[in-house]
Amino acid sequence: KTLKWQFNIPAEYAIASFNPETLEWFKNNAPKIKRGQFSSFFRNNDSLSGLKKYALRKMIYNKKVSEPNFIIYNGIDMPNKYLRKYYGVVPVLAYTIKTEGEELRLKGFCDNFIYDDYTPLSQKKNKTIIEE
Repeated sequence: KTLKWQFNIPAEYAIASFNPETLEWFKNNAPKIKRGQFSSFFRNNDSLSGLKKYALRKMIYNKKVSEPNFIIYNGIDMPNKYLRKYYGVVPVLAYTIKTEGEELRLKGFCDNFIYDDYTPLSQKKNKTIIEE
């Protein structure tokens, strides 16, 4: 019922998940909805086995299971060799950027950022221009 309602939203939207099987469900049942695969090195996640962390870190499930339209990778774990095959193929976003230093360090390694409690450099520059 909720999914049917969402198809009537007059705006662009996407679904994003750490779980490739969730994205697979959307791929099979709502293929028009864009899918984003969250990933990281899962260093502080004790609920996942070492094998599961390895598979998720490398995004092994992306090719045949989730087939994401974009990747959202933990900025702390970027850059890394697992993302190389996605550059120029699908958008790569870095999460969660909290400082100017993080944004500057990752600028050449992703297409965009997800921020947390931080004003992006682009907005700071625009604000300065407006205030002058």
